[in-house]
Amino acid sequence: MSADMNARNWIVLPQLPNRQDWIARLSEAATAAGYVLHDWDENQAFDDAAPVLLLTASADEARSRQPDVSRIAAVLDAL
Repeated sequence: MSADMNARNWIVLPQLPNRQDWIARLSEAATAAGYVLHDWDENQAFDDAAPVLLLTASADEARSRQPDVSRIAAVLDAL
């Protein structure tokens, strides 16, 4: 695992019925904070130069790639 991956922040968003609404809102918030929201489950390649928030539906995936759990946020409820 690269040191670069350890520096990434993750958001765990389970397969909720309104998941696309969550993604839209998270993307807006990420952009406002100067980040790009990237769906890791769809494509594991991303622009290394951009500050990226990685999104996954799997907490296990996030934990396997980010040993620092303080860099993982989870959405537990619907909007």
